[in-house]
Amino acid sequence: MDSSLISVIVPVYNNAPYIDKCVNSIVRQTYKKIEIILIDDGSTDESGLKCEDWQGKDGRIKVIHTENYGVSHARNIGLDISSGEYVSFIDSDDWVESNYYEEMISLFYDNNIDICCGGYLRTFNDGGTQKVFKYLDKIVLSRERAMLEMFKYKYNTKGFSWELCDKLIKKELLDGIRFDESIYIGEDQLVMWKLMKKVKSFGYIPLLGYHYRVNINSAMHSADIEKKITGLNVIKYIYHDGVNENEKIQNMLFYQYIAYTVRLMIEIIVQKKKSRYDELMRENREVLRENIKKIMLKDIELNIKIKTFLLSSSKKYHFVALLYNLKALLKS
Repeated sequence: MDSSLISVIVPVYNNAPYIDKCVNSIVRQTYKKIEIILIDDGSTDESGLKCEDWQGKDGRIKVIHTENYGVSHARNIGLDISSGEYVSFIDSDDWVESNYYEEMISLFYDNNIDICCGGYLRTFNDGGTQKVFKYLDKIVLSRERAMLEMFKYKYNTKGFSWELCDKLIKKELLDGIRFDESIYIGEDQLVMWKLMKKVKSFGYIPLLGYHYRVNINSAMHSADIEKKITGLNVIKYIYHDGVNENEKIQNMLFYQYIAYTVRLMIEIIVQKKKSRYDELMRENREVLRENIKKIMLKDIELNIKIKTFLLSSSKKYHFVALLYNLKALLKS
């Protein structure tokens, strides 16, 4: 096997309790030709000092300290200074199995793929794990087939998703691609979309070797409406950018766009912030109105069709709020 260099980029922000486990899992990889780039994103705890300690222990580790500009800024710094033929992104509170890179890079050599996905497990503080996706065998997919798998709206129907954490990527694919630092939710999705426009073949191997630590305080779980709007902007961009894709991909992107729009509108109503986001609500309501016939005819879940019908008229807003308040009461 060739020994191409892998650049592992790890943004670090106030993760002192977890950083040692993360870095140790990378250092102990059976595949040894790795550079580890730790970007301390203005941490105020001991994370920065722990990064320095690791740099003193292993010559493959580089540490960059920066002010707190966010994960996308840190990743961009890592990309700019990386020198590997392949790139991997790991969050500093996660960790990987020791054979993670050796198994994935072997798929590149055997099949001439552009990206390899190894899958991940959600890991909880009590030690429990959760498999997120349906089972797939080791497989090499065309660009179109991989896109149909990863951009599905419902997670339990797909074998893998667009998250970058469980991917190994040819560095040349990232030429001209960087993370949008104004996005708080969906930055991975946007980058993966741009990457997939360049991909010819995509590999999957069911390693499940990446352990994603579930943190209820993460941006995805606790983000405010403003941040979630950036997620909608990403999905809207992808939907419009996919106009030249085949019909199956266009339908999938349409489903994702409508479903996210509906979900965000309901959250605004339930949080009683409709007046604050009145213009956004009007714009989204118009989108639903313009597409309501298409939504009703497409293979879209019935509950999304019902919500679309209710949300497409401002007079029916209170029915949506009532529906969700009743749902919450029934669960309590």
